[in-house]
Amino acid sequence: MMRNFLVTKYGKNQILLKPWERLEKVMILKTGQIRTYIDYGHGREIDVPDFQLLTDISLALILSGQTNRFGVKTLTPVEVYEVSIDELKKDPKSYEEMVNKSMKTFLRLIEYNSDLLAGTAYNKVALTIDYLTKQYGEISLHKNGWGVSHKLIASLTGLTRETVTLQMIKMEKEGIIINKSKSVEVVDKIKLKKAIEVA
Repeated sequence: MMRNFLVTKYGKNQILLKPWERLEKVMILKTGQIRTYIDYGHGREIDVPDFQLLTDISLALILSGQTNRFGVKTLTPVEVYEVSIDELKKDPKSYEEMVNKSMKTFLRLIEYNSDLLAGTAYNKVALTIDYLTKQYGEISLHKNGWGVSHKLIASLTGLTRETVTLQMIKMEKEGIIINKSKSVEVVDKIKLKKAIEVA
């Protein structure tokens, strides 16, 4: 289905979607990595923990008519299909699959955010590392030219960078992760699972 649609190419560090911008077409990520965030005004941005939400966000915004607070920026060169909702509906099966996938993504994010609220700083950092691992495979959290820093994990958890660093040092001492520059490798998944558990 998608091969019939026009592909737009964007370079690294380009803006795909500005907060408060109205969307006319569904944007479907074909290749590359993006950063998704919510704008809180006055230069304050909070990252969304799933970096590939472009399709889900654009579809939800168009179907719901809600005001857009999301920003999306490229981390690597990307290719994006830009398709009207009417064009998508011409293939009901593919459209239904896309909507179902988006609903599963949002349910996963709701669960993640609920777990995040319940935990300590230690739980939050462990949960975020686990979430990223599940989304992107076994991570060194550094692939395709971009890395996940303590600052980004701080943004994803709502913690300060210093607090994240302290928790990650603790996790490294416990043999859960190996922490390098913009790189985190999970070395003990069983211990990581225990670190996520809220007491």
